[in-house]
Amino acid sequence: MQDEFNELFIKKDDLNKELLKEILLPNIRLLDDGTIIFQNLSIQQNKKIVIYLLGNKIFNIREIKKNDAETPTIISKNTGIPLGTVKRSVRELVDLGIIKQNEKGEYFVPNFNLSKVKEWIKSEE
Repeated sequence: MQDEFNELFIKKDDLNKELLKEILLPNIRLLDDGTIIFQNLSIQQNKKIVIYLLGNKIFNIREIKKNDAETPTIISKNTGIPLGTVKRSVRELVDLGIIKQNEKGEYFVPNFNLSKVKEWIKSEE
């Protein structure tokens, strides 16, 4: 149905690649082996987790990784953040509505949430 409200609707799975690039470009670089290199070594830990999960989206698009969701253990291993801190942080980020948890206990940033994430990152600086 086409009407004056069409521009309010988004598809849950649509990914705004330009917005994703805009968020990530100042923060990370990616290697084709699935490694994320953080540009800012003093980045706040919650922000680092979100940026890491967003980087996984690109690896998923490029078929370097099968999924953009990760468990706290993998997030900890790949970001260098202690596991206990990651577990606490992902719970906080879920409560804030920044990330979601799937049925396997993995965390991800929903595609429709990129605008909210961009604003949240700005407010954390």
